[in-house]
Amino acid sequence: MCTDRAGAGTGPHARAVEWPARHASLAAQPALGGKTNAEGGADASDSGPGRRSAPDGAHSRRMHRTAKCAAINTLSMHASNTLHEQVEKFREWAALYPARQRSAEWECEYGHWEALWDASLAVVDSFAPDAWTATACADLLYAIARDHALEHISSMLWTQPGALLALARASIDASEPNARWQLAARLGGLGSHAAEAEALLLRLVNDEDEYVRRRALLALGALRSAHAEALAERAWHTGHEYQRIAALWVLKEIQSGKLAQYVKLAEEDGREYVVRNARDVMNAG
Repeated sequence: MCTDRAGAGTGPHARAVEWPARHASLAAQPALGGKTNAEGGADASDSGPGRRSAPDGAHSRRMHRTAKCAAINTLSMHASNTLHEQVEKFREWAALYPARQRSAEWECEYGHWEALWDASLAVVDSFAPDAWTATACADLLYAIARDHALEHISSMLWTQPGALLALARASIDASEPNARWQLAARLGGLGSHAAEAEALLLRLVNDEDEYVRRRALLALGALRSAHAEALAERAWHTGHEYQRIAALWVLKEIQSGKLAQYVKLAEEDGREYVVRNARDVMNAG
């Protein structure tokens, strides 16, 4: 079910009122046997000094690799084309959806999500990010951004760290904040590539969109980044309600010695959700 970015829930990652927040083989091998004549004997062309020699092992392997690469390229092109077709279908539908009637999650009403999900994940699964065309990458970011209510595509990227990093990198200069915050959130779980994830998050935490900044800050906390405490304090001092809530949870996540100080400041802040989250932070295990 689709939920608003400020829907119900609590905790550091909730898009919640407690924030309140937005929540057969690839190629046939050459036949190596000799031909026979009509009488069943060996054909002269297959014996003697003029016979054809069987391809050696290296040549055979090269042929196999060439055929395999061609097949992979064909599959990749098909996946990219299919995704582009699905993105265009969504765009055509969106163009007919009156802007004045769009809610925060109007995309939920689209009737062909499964086709768009499948096409997006087929590109991710079919070939390495360094082989993506600019169009394929842009289409993926567009699909992820439109999928911000259910986060189905981004949730599948945990099995593809290379794709996640590539998309997060590309999202920084793209006009898709709803893709950036999802990718930022997923980077927080990328402990196996922590250095690369942290470098991207340190850029995303300065994004122009508040929700992207918030999710990037939380992700840095999840990674136990050495920068998390200072950035949490910076977020607190903006005075922004949601940034203060995120700061509290990050200080909790990294077990900062300054947490008690900021919980006290939260009580002094007085805003309902800041106070409530401060108490939740102290009661959390």
